[in-house]
Amino acid sequence: MNKRYVFRRTNQKDIKYIQRLYHNVFKNKLSKKYYIWQYKYKNKFFSYIAIENNQIIGHVGFSIKLIYFDNKIVHCAFRHTSMVLNTFRNKGIYRQLMFYACNQLKKENISFILAWPNNLNLKASNNHKNFNFIKSFKTYNLKLNFRKNIDINFIKKRFNNINKI
Repeated sequence: MNKRYVFRRTNQKDIKYIQRLYHNVFKNKLSKKYYIWQYKYKNKFFSYIAIENNQIIGHVGFSIKLIYFDNKIVHCAFRHTSMVLNTFRNKGIYRQLMFYACNQLKKENISFILAWPNNLNLKASNNHKNFNFIKSFKTYNLKLNFRKNIDINFIKKRFNNINKI
């Protein structure tokens, strides 16, 4: 039997259910304050959900940023917090959700999406016809004047609990 999934933009009432999904998938907390800060841009959420039988089973969020690219300032979407409930994985839901989200982002004049896919969603990302790898690049430490050397320990110490905002 072919199941019918509904895809749509997130609204404020969905957040508590997305928090529950996040906890089920990642065994971690996602604060409402962080969620709104990350995904709401100009009074709209740039996050999308997959629903089956009135239950949110998938989510992908985009943080919208203005960047200088190709000699102009454009809107860019950074893909974050993508997840599908474990019992619904390997059914093409993430791929369908990404297609839906990409079409919505095009309507919003988003120039491109930047993503760092993990191993779970890399396969679905590769199946997207417009997905292109940018070569991997090295990151470097930067010593700032305030006597702190930014390295992985510095970042972990300050940003590891970002969802507790």
